[in-house]
Amino acid sequence: MKSLYMVFSPFQMLNAIEARHSLQSKNDECHLVYCRAISDRNAEQIRAMIEETDWASVFYDDSPEERSLYRKRFSGVMGYASKLGPFDRMVVGHFGWDLGRHVSHALQPREVVVLDDGTAGHRIYNYRFSDVIPSGGQKRASRVASLFSRYVKRIGWGMRTNPYRSVTFFSIYQHRIHACDQVIPNRFDYLRSQVKGEVEPGLVAFLGGCQVELGILSADYYRHALEVIRRHYPVGKLLYFPHRRESTEKLESLAKQLDFAVVQIDVPFEMHLIGSDILPEEIVTLYSTAIDSCGALLEGKDVRLTAFELDPDRINGDEQRHFIQSVYAYYRAHGRENTSVLPIA
Repeated sequence: MKSLYMVFSPFQMLNAIEARHSLQSKNDECHLVYCRAISDRNAEQIRAMIEETDWASVFYDDSPEERSLYRKRFSGVMGYASKLGPFDRMVVGHFGWDLGRHVSHALQPREVVVLDDGTAGHRIYNYRFSDVIPSGGQKRASRVASLFSRYVKRIGWGMRTNPYRSVTFFSIYQHRIHACDQVIPNRFDYLRSQVKGEVEPGLVAFLGGCQVELGILSADYYRHALEVIRRHYPVGKLLYFPHRRESTEKLESLAKQLDFAVVQIDVPFEMHLIGSDILPEEIVTLYSTAIDSCGALLEGKDVRLTAFELDPDRINGDEQRHFIQSVYAYYRAHGRENTSVLPIA
């Protein structure tokens, strides 16, 4: 089945690799588009995961995220895809991006498969077939604003960004879905088979986040949360794995104050685990898709997964507060036996 894969982030690329095996796609029938999106580092981490021999062809869209360059971006990707089409299947990352929806409409594949993109995957379930799908999945627009934006893009730029008629989710999440959609469970069967490391007792991996950089949390409260977590693990080795969007200044300050080692990696944490000889005894985060993905990836390993729950009153913005609380509720409802949610006192 001839397929076009389109990814916008390293975690989407991780899921694209798993999907290619789960969907039993042949290498010579799979074409890959990966996008710069938010930063050069974003593209570099995706590039580090690409094995050229796994794909019939690879196209890099180097357009920045800014709206003013969308016309250039669409013409570049569509020029590449049109030469290779028609496609039977399109496998697209985060469906909140205009580009993914536009290309899906333009190519008219028989099937559109939507990948997870971290906790943002929860949003796509919620926005599916609504009139308020936001570009990039970050800010929810009003219904009127969303319809007006869609009209301008359609008339002015020839973009078709309305929700696709029916999609298949390739997902680790358990959500109710629209009657027109379906789900293929992502159990990470292929990538789990590549994990060779052994658990090191006392090793704790904390997965950092860019909540401060995105304005979701204040720098003071983020530091307070880490102080609580550090006190929770007074003995043992605590390693801090930063999000690619965290600032260097913040990391240096936190590492010095709280006495932990910062480990910079060039791939998603899940891919790091696959290539490592040592696995942590516990994976800790504030909230992260790693609670779900690492649970599946390390199934059968004696590894604990812990989310420290943020004080809702310290989360900036009503929508963000509601969304993050829903993520913790999801952990409690669907988390594995080795998953815990602990309060930040």
